[in-house]
Amino acid sequence: MYYDFSWQDAPLSSKSSPFVAGALYLLTVLLLPSFVTSSCRQFATMWLPFHNGSLCLVSVVLFAGCLFESVCRLRKEGWGWLICEDPKAETAGPLYFWSYAFYVSKYVEFGDTFLLILKSGQRSKDFGLHLYHHALVPVITFFWLQYAMSLQFIGVLWNTLVHVMMYAYFAFKEAGFDMPFSFVVWCLQVVQFLCSFPCGAMVLREIWDSPFGDICAGQKTMWVSFGFNMSLLFLFGSIKRRRDKIDSGVVHSRLAAEEE
Repeated sequence: MYYDFSWQDAPLSSKSSPFVAGALYLLTVLLLPSFVTSSCRQFATMWLPFHNGSLCLVSVVLFAGCLFESVCRLRKEGWGWLICEDPKAETAGPLYFWSYAFYVSKYVEFGDTFLLILKSGQRSKDFGLHLYHHALVPVITFFWLQYAMSLQFIGVLWNTLVHVMMYAYFAFKEAGFDMPFSFVVWCLQVVQFLCSFPCGAMVLREIWDSPFGDICAGQKTMWVSFGFNMSLLFLFGSIKRRRDKIDSGVVHSRLAAEEE
């Protein structure tokens, strides 16, 4: 039962786990394009909708489980722990189980990269962001659990909610349906990163006297997580501006061709 969950005894709780997995992930991405065949492309094309659909359902379960246990704890203890966890808190029990399940799901998401490479046989122009995100998220979420970081449950709820929409979008798109709301998915991802500011401000009020101390659990990890979110926000914005320029160029070239 997940009520007996303890992070210290859980699989993948070793400090080496996210780093070794990240290194193997990057090595696989580097080597995989050389082994892509036509049968691999057919397999990836067929499997991608199911993979994305499965991750959508997983995200629904993670969101619902974390929300339920968060509400249960809120009723018992109030909301203070949600912003500032007790530095003596143990990463055990049902709520931390859902945070752990979220952490494990980040390893499963490596499959996104592998299937996309198998389908196309190459890496896209935006693959740098894709690799950066997937390789580092297991490391970040590992330290959420390792130090019982404050705010992690808000992070879990936000990310799983966004992933419900995102993976549903990709599942239908890979299945051949025309999905016109990619901008909505992008906006949700950006709002998720922007949410770091008000949450960080609330924590800062609690830890003002010792911002890198131990007033709240996992304060140093919080700063690292905040920096990671800001880097993703910057990269998402850069890609959006580049795509807008490309789209604008396409439109202008079409107009010029029509005038000629």
